[in-house]
Amino acid sequence: MQSYTLKDGESRRIPAEGSLRIEAFAVGGPTSSVTLSVNGENLKANVANASTVMLIDCPSRANLTISPTAGGAFGPGESARVTITQNNRAVPSAGVRIELPLVRVDGANESVVGGLLRDGDNYVVTAHRSATSTNLDHRAMAVLSAIRGQLPPATGITAIALRPDGTAASALAASPEAISAVGSVLTGLATALAITDLSIPGGFPAPPLSAVTGYLQQEFDHARTGIGVREVGTAGPGTLTIHVTAFPRISMASKEGPTLVLVFGPSASDEARLFDADPGSNGSTAVIALGTELLAALDAGDSAALVPPTSVIAPILGSGNTGVIR
Repeated sequence: MQSYTLKDGESRRIPAEGSLRIEAFAVGGPTSSVTLSVNGENLKANVANASTVMLIDCPSRANLTISPTAGGAFGPGESARVTITQNNRAVPSAGVRIELPLVRVDGANESVVGGLLRDGDNYVVTAHRSATSTNLDHRAMAVLSAIRGQLPPATGITAIALRPDGTAASALAASPEAISAVGSVLTGLATALAITDLSIPGGFPAPPLSAVTGYLQQEFDHARTGIGVREVGTAGPGTLTIHVTAFPRISMASKEGPTLVLVFGPSASDEARLFDADPGSNGSTAVIALGTELLAALDAGDSAALVPPTSVIAPILGSGNTGVIR
């Protein structure tokens, strides 16, 4: 039997002969079983069990979707994998097995992991998404799990404009521990939004997401000794602007697009509360304080405890509500 492992976005063509055994497997996390759904027009299929479908014929196309068997959302640290096996009874060695990429699904109610397209006498199998988050630390993974299940199917966000506060006051409060926590929140959020590129002030090359904590620390170190504040510019359409500060100012509340203000430091909760109460704050801006409780949840990797603090993000990407969690 020939075996192939697809990467994200890759396809493999196989003969449209005989049946396909499509199986889903849960990997890691608390979920013990996963349900596989094969959806398309005029399919001929038999459901062997919740995680296995025998596809007899697909005349046009089908989507491969996985969801928790128990309902609700996948748990923290959850991943899943789907395999497609085509047996050749006459010549067993001529069979084909295709393995789709390991997919990170924690926090999601369901995930479309692959597709099947009929092209003449062949099927084209395509992997839709992969485990882009497998290299995240436990804190960023917890943020990802908390946020992903809250986001709408299409957020309209295609970029993140990162705006570290260049004032000396914020720089003095920027301890390595505080900036590391901010980096974890940023990494988890960007991964949930499927964004890998950031824009930064001054037109300088943006750091990769994996280096965002080091970039922030460097910026705050510069602010301690530098003169003046760097020009931040204006965010374009489809951009989420994120301010990182110890002392939020009403000028950070955007009237042009969704804006998130991450507040760190010893007085983060009080500062966020004052910012949110200011009449100049508006419906496209949300603020999250990295206070004691949120930091404890981050360190513990407790995604459930991070759901309330991060619940202010999805509304500004859609209806435009504003809010503060301390």
